[in-house]
Amino acid sequence: MSLISDICGDCFLQRWLFRDDTVLTNGYSIAQYPNASFVDGLDFSKAEETWDSHTVEESVNPGTWHSMSIARERLVLDEQKIQYRLVDSDVVEGSVRQVYFHKSKDEGEADTLL
Repeated sequence: MSLISDICGDCFLQRWLFRDDTVLTNGYSIAQYPNASFVDGLDFSKAEETWDSHTVEESVNPGTWHSMSIARERLVLDEQKIQYRLVDSDVVEGSVRQVYFHKSKDEGEADTLL
């Protein structure tokens, strides 16, 4: 992640939505959404709540709202979203190459690199 941040600066963690319902969060992950109509309803201005939420006692802001803002609901992996996580990055011939990995949850199905 630090290589992408060093080279890209402001575009680190920037999101790009591609035509095939794939979202690149630069330097972090690639997400593919199998249901195209589902993607249209997602609010990409909010982060997905992928962490365990905890209520802050006597707070007007539940959980992490005070530091992370309101997040959108967590999606079901491999049903609503197929996620690839950044595992490596390197500079190759003046460009940054990023490698993303998805571990298959189905026995007998191959893991995937992008």
